[in-house]
Amino acid sequence: FPMPTFDSFKDLIRGCAAKNVVVAYFAGHSGEGGALCFNTVASNVEMEMLGPDQVAPVIARASTGVSARAGGGTIECVVLNACHTRALGVALRAKGVAHVVCWHGTVLDSHAIKFAEEFFEELAASPMEYKEAFEAGQRAVTRVDPRAVRRLCFLSATSLVDLDDEALDSAHGSGNETVMPQHAARQSGGEGGAVASSGDGNADIVRMANNVKGRAELKGFRSLGVPLKFHGNSIEEGIRMYEASEIDGRRVQEYGLEESRYDLWHNSTKVAGKKLLRIHTAALQYMFGDVTITSYASLWKVGGAVDKKAQQADSIARHSAVGHFRDSLNARQQPGGGDGGHQHMLDEMWHCIERLERLVHDDRRLQTLKQNKKQKEAQDKKQSKTNSPANSYDVLCGRGSDDSERGGEDADADDDMVGSFQKLGK
Repeated sequence: FPMPTFDSFKDLIRGCAAKNVVVAYFAGHSGEGGALCFNTVASNVEMEMLGPDQVAPVIARASTGVSARAGGGTIECVVLNACHTRALGVALRAKGVAHVVCWHGTVLDSHAIKFAEEFFEELAASPMEYKEAFEAGQRAVTRVDPRAVRRLCFLSATSLVDLDDEALDSAHGSGNETVMPQHAARQSGGEGGAVASSGDGNADIVRMANNVKGRAELKGFRSLGVPLKFHGNSIEEGIRMYEASEIDGRRVQEYGLEESRYDLWHNSTKVAGKKLLRIHTAALQYMFGDVTITSYASLWKVGGAVDKKAQQADSIARHSAVGHFRDSLNARQQPGGGDGGHQHMLDEMWHCIERLERLVHDDRRLQTLKQNKKQKEAQDKKQSKTNSPANSYDVLCGRGSDDSERGGEDADADDDMVGSFQKLGK
């Protein structure tokens, strides 16, 4: 089965309702951030990576939860049996797809095949029992690799099997990431140095949105003109509603957020039943309009999403953003700031702030140059006016305005000139 183009993929999905398709299955190449790989031409020569912003709306419109067609859509479950598809899975759930199976990090072909075989065998025996089919696939993968099964996710309106604490907080092979003990995270109200494994040896640093540091960074993003929304839902409003118990940990995903394992603390008081929230990758891609974003840490790299927004912003916006980012960085660097395992990202953030400050400095220097130029032009204009002849009489006499103060022979000569004019005028 050749890899489809995105246009043929859209045609297939749109045709699901006519065929009463209830399960959409994807097996192929996927990049970090949930970007699926498609051919750009039928010859299978060129390929393109399209992220959740492009793919999720197409699938969601054909689902039972979103379709506006007469009779509704038919897709109930989407199986994303490919590497790095969790971000797309989260985006699909946020857009109303009822059940999504996906993977966090990389997956071996043998593991993906084993899961698919058991999943569909169980589903054929018990149609619409998606959770049971998922668990059957889990057991099959567990038998061949108990560690791999921890990266399998089932995101559903009725059940949630997401990354476990160990998968979220361990970094395989990173060499420089550490995990702060849970009690230390509670004392600091921070992230606890949490990192999430991408499954391929690269650690994806997890950032929190609803502590002091995260809120400061959100303000900085807003200053740069970044819309703090995920598919029309306000991320800040999602945080507020979650903390006010108006929505739960499942519904908060619709706002681009997800619960972490860490307790939420306000000052020194633990908030019962509430966790620190993180912004998932699909939401970051949506906010910044950049499907190449692979993690929170990648926002701060040279030429990254923050740099691009800063280049587009005006001087006032840049200055405001620098202030908010510095507030966050200062809090993170304080003793007990909860960032013991984030030194690499802290360095990236620090260098990004330095680049923004240079832009602000250049803005001020340019403004000073413009003001100096304007002042010089005004002075030159004033000087020119001062040195200009007072009237045509002075021009004919060959003198400036300050010559009127002179007397003696010059004055007598002027009287003779006036007399000559009077004679000419008669």
